[in-house]
Parts: sequence; structure tokens; C-alpha cells
Amino acid sequence: MHLGDEMTILDVQPDCHDYFQAHIPGAVALEEKTLRAPLRGLPAQILRPSMVAALFGRVGITKDKPVVVYTAKGGWKGWGDGLEQCMMAYVLLRMGHGEVYLLNGGMDKWRALGYPVEGLDPASGLNLAAPKGIPSDSHG
Repeated sequence: MHLGDEMTILDVQPDCHDYFQAHIPGAVALEEKTLRAPLRGLPAQILRPSMVAALFGRVGITKDKPVVVYTAKGGWKGWGDGLEQCMMAYVLLRMGHGEVYLLNGGMDKWRALGYPVEGLDPASGLNLAAPKGIPSDSHG
């Protein structure tokens, strides 16, 4: 399978700043932790299906389009162990998505192979070519 317009590329890096610094072109961001909240005193419980479906809808995930999930060891704080993509894939499958794929090696391998990445300037919303992140002076 090749990444392209016929699928949703889902970036689940551990922090939104990681997405701002660098992501695969065309990827949408949804942090895995967004799908969890405390319930009756228990931390990190997956939200109700209707709430998860609404979050998926906000980033353009539909059940009729394959989803490729990836993460990386986030450059912002150095967090991430790869479990974000596994958890997101689990939730997608649990919610009835039939075609869910993990990007082999995540964005770390993607970058090591020399494939393109881009950044996002959060102040303007413009995509920037950013193989090494967004210059610090673009944060306003």
C-alpha cells in the first residue's frame, strides 16, 4: 500500500507541538490521549463511542476510507514509545473501522529513508517545508 489521497494519514505523535514541527504531508493530527478521560474515578478510560466518532469526524476519518496511523518519538519533549499508534489503531478497530494500518517504523523510519515532512506554523495555519522543524522565530 502506498500513502495517498485514497486514505487518511493519521499523526498520533505524543504532543501537538510535534505535529507543528514535522509531520507527513497530508497527515491530520489526533493525539491518542484525546480519546480518554476519567470515568468514576478510573483514569484514562476510552470515551463513549459517540464522543470518539465525533472526534474522528472532526479530523475527517470515515469508515469507508482506510486509515494509516503513525507516531514518532516526539521532537518537542522527546516523549513517545510507539504505543500511541497501537492504541489509536485499537480504538479505530473497536469503533468499526475495517482498514487500519500502522506505518512500519513510524515517522522516524520515514525520515531516515529521506521521505518528505512538513511543518505547520500555528500562528498562520500555513504549511511550511520543515525537514528539521519550524524555525524558532516563526512562533510569533
